[in-house]
Amino acid sequence: MNGPDTFEQELLKLVREDKHYPIQAYYFIYEALDFAQKRLGRSGHVNGTELALCIREMAIEQFGMLAITVFNDWKVYKTDDFGELVFKLIEVDLLKKTPDDKKEDFFDVYDFDEAFAPEVIESAAHD
Repeated sequence: MNGPDTFEQELLKLVREDKHYPIQAYYFIYEALDFAQKRLGRSGHVNGTELALCIREMAIEQFGMLAITVFNDWKVYKTDDFGELVFKLIEVDLLKKTPDDKKEDFFDVYDFDEAFAPEVIESAAHD
């Protein structure tokens, strides 16, 4: 990756070739990685479970009660979809992985209906 223009070009190419997820979902995942690194206090690797948990936290901060609605609009219905998004970014060299990383790290990390329930989001707002 040579810079922002190359990132943008590769991301647009990915979305044109695979229309399942919208570009906003990929941007969110990319931003969530930075969020996770800051939240976890490191600049290096974040595993799938850690990233999925930080995605939840970031979604609640950014979207509040609309988090599950936003994800549904992006065709993201479970944490498995985060793994799909991450590994599509890896396939086009926009993210890197370690030999230990696998899509399964994202499988069933949490249930969306429970993780984004109104009472959970309301509680997070008061923390």
